[in-house]
Amino acid sequence: MYRPSTSSDCLLEHGPHDQNADAMGRPDLALEVHPSINHHGFGVRHFQAFLSFGGLMVAFILRLNLSVAVVGMATSENYKVVLTPESKALVLSSMFWGYGLLQVISGAIGRRGHAVKLFALGNFGAGIISLMIPFAALNFGAVGICLLRFTIGLVQGNVYPNLNNVMANWAIPQEKDAMMCIVQAGAGLGSLISMSGSGYLGYKYDWPSIFYASGVVGIIWGIIHAAFGGENPESCKTISNEEREYMRI
Repeated sequence: MYRPSTSSDCLLEHGPHDQNADAMGRPDLALEVHPSINHHGFGVRHFQAFLSFGGLMVAFILRLNLSVAVVGMATSENYKVVLTPESKALVLSSMFWGYGLLQVISGAIGRRGHAVKLFALGNFGAGIISLMIPFAALNFGAVGICLLRFTIGLVQGNVYPNLNNVMANWAIPQEKDAMMCIVQAGAGLGSLISMSGSGYLGYKYDWPSIFYASGVVGIIWGIIHAAFGGENPESCKTISNEEREYMRI
């Protein structure tokens, strides 16, 4: 949770009686004790939670697109890829070979002030790699798919550690539970979109379109997230002073 030490902390060392007495004598001090009473509604902190929600949704779209596409690879008339049952199992699991390798390192780097950029990189990089999968599948078969999905796992290892880093800076105690529930719902929505949308694209335009569409979504969202995401309230340029002070309490 974001809570830098401030000079207003000394006010909290006094009892309620002392605060009220000071506030009665000095109206300006009352504003310090109860800052930004108008910022209980939607603010920059909620927009940052929305970006995290969208980032997790896109991450699951990119993660699950192969689960539907692999069916189309075997049945397509124009873009057929021969996969044995064993090779199907390998390509479906290959993303998770690299998924856990960089999570600890990425989380540690993110805590030093780069969480948003790493979070965005997870989707941006996975989007670029997804665009390459049709070419790799048609020319190199299961080996090509496995190598690219392994790389997607590496870059998506940035997502969850830095999602937690970002929300630790933006979620205040009284809103933390609700914010995290909404953000985590992005995984479910991303799964729904990926499975249903991939099925439609594969049926209508053949399986390569699944990777082209999800890849473009990952690239666009990664750019949006990197451009508008804020590491914390102190460094954010769009947050108002009133909301920043409200988050310090």
